[in-house]
Amino acid sequence: MKTILEKKLINFFIDNRSYLVDNLQDNESSKEIWFIYKNDNYNHIVFFANGNDYNEILKNALIYIDSNKNKLKNINFEFVVLTNYPQNITVSADITNIPYIENMSFIIVDTEKLELSYAYGKSNIINDINDIVHYEKNKKNSRGFSKAPITYSIIIINIIVYFMMSMYDNNLFLIDTNTLVAFGAKANYLIERGQYYRIITSMFLHGGILHLASNMYSLLMLGVFLERVYGKNRYILIYMISGISGSILSFALSESISVGASGAIFGLLGAALVYGLEIRDRIGKEFVFNIIQVIAINIIIGLNIKYIDKFAHIGGLIGGIIVAVLLSLKD
Repeated sequence: MKTILEKKLINFFIDNRSYLVDNLQDNESSKEIWFIYKNDNYNHIVFFANGNDYNEILKNALIYIDSNKNKLKNINFEFVVLTNYPQNITVSADITNIPYIENMSFIIVDTEKLELSYAYGKSNIINDINDIVHYEKNKKNSRGFSKAPITYSIIIINIIVYFMMSMYDNNLFLIDTNTLVAFGAKANYLIERGQYYRIITSMFLHGGILHLASNMYSLLMLGVFLERVYGKNRYILIYMISGISGSILSFALSESISVGASGAIFGLLGAALVYGLEIRDRIGKEFVFNIIQVIAINIIIGLNIKYIDKFAHIGGLIGGIIVAVLLSLKD
């Protein structure tokens, strides 16, 4: 059964690099796939193996290379091994000093720790594979408070504030508009009187238990991953500026009293889109497509349901995209 990482790497070579599968072996000790890409000057070969019997993998690699050396001249060769036991692998001169291979890269991926345990050579595929492995590691590690303290802290704050309002209002399921205003909802007439703090406080208020639950679930699913991707400081910057930009656009274009974290969450969607576009050649287009689909569906819903603040959503989305792009340019 293929692991997610194995599928990602195979799709990378076939879909993103246009390699063709030349040979496939699947036995008890390992799975071996030969990818070939030919152009006018060089033959690019990738030997992709997933298994722990390194001696068997190496033997098969040398046999394949030797049997094809006459028809494959000027070979650029990438040797990619996925293994749970990288410490058992010793890269010898047998594989790195083959005379008819023009350029050699050797990459060992530790599938347990999800990291490159060894990388030899100058191929840009090393960086691409490292990005794919790092992406999967971020997804795996995005669990638990210690992995995403900012996201969990924001969720806790939102829940605490909601229950404070529910006790004040004596209603667990719906919060009265007057209570929302008292706690800091976006109310244009009060902002115009100088209560600018409502641009921020409205981000942490919710009008009902379902409103709170849906937003916090979305934040949990998206935030824990993006906090790992962008880091704590950049993540909180994206979140806050997205929420503020959503509130500002709502203030400018809507007179309705408004609350909710959805503007900030839309900003996170925008940041996720920027991230996906940056590394689409390495993780595939599915991630980007899924983000665009979620954004489109939610915008359409917002345009068709009267009480949803569509301007906060759009403002947050724009803010998140702008901040993520600026952070990307800074790198």
